[in-house]
Amino acid sequence: MLAYLIARPAANTQELSRQARSDALRHMMQENPQGMHAALGAIAQTLAGYARACLNNGASGIFFAIVRMARAGVMSREAYATFGTPYDTQVLAAVQGAPFNMLHLCGEDAYFDLVADYPVHAINWASIDQRNPGLAEAQHQTSMAVVGGIDETGVLQHGSPEEVISAAQLALQATSGHKVLLAPGCTTAMNVPIANLHALRRAAEPRQT
Repeated sequence: MLAYLIARPAANTQELSRQARSDALRHMMQENPQGMHAALGAIAQTLAGYARACLNNGASGIFFAIVRMARAGVMSREAYATFGTPYDTQVLAAVQGAPFNMLHLCGEDAYFDLVADYPVHAINWASIDQRNPGLAEAQHQTSMAVVGGIDETGVLQHGSPEEVISAAQLALQATSGHKVLLAPGCTTAMNVPIANLHALRRAAEPRQT
């Protein structure tokens, strides 16, 4: 969230906005680390309070997204462990006891190992063709349920329903169907074929014998 507040892209395009956020964070880490900690502390306190209020008003948990920050090319592992992890866990601590909290790790080259032990019930990330751990590899790194296995920009968007079901079956085979939720790795496009979404749902249904 801090990156969105301090970034000043030259134009409002996706690529320039991402680069501006990365550049702004790196500059602040170097030039004003104390100010960055103060700002992150205030943001975390606000989000923690909001998350608690959601639970108090009937939510079963939260979807906590680390949006393209904990990954190579944006922040180093050491930088994220210093400026990211303490504030992530502060927010998540506020919702401990909720029935279901999910973490989303966004982007390619993500630092999955840095979040593998976060206090959540499940972790969602792009496990297909983005230089991230696959589902089976991730299950060796975390005890949480893994959420993914479907390429939202590939087969889900452009494939057939049969291809979606095949991809889902591969994900189930890779995990032996244990502690896995079939899902895209990130946001789906508004025009994703409805038939493909229904196919993904059917793939999770028990087979008739």
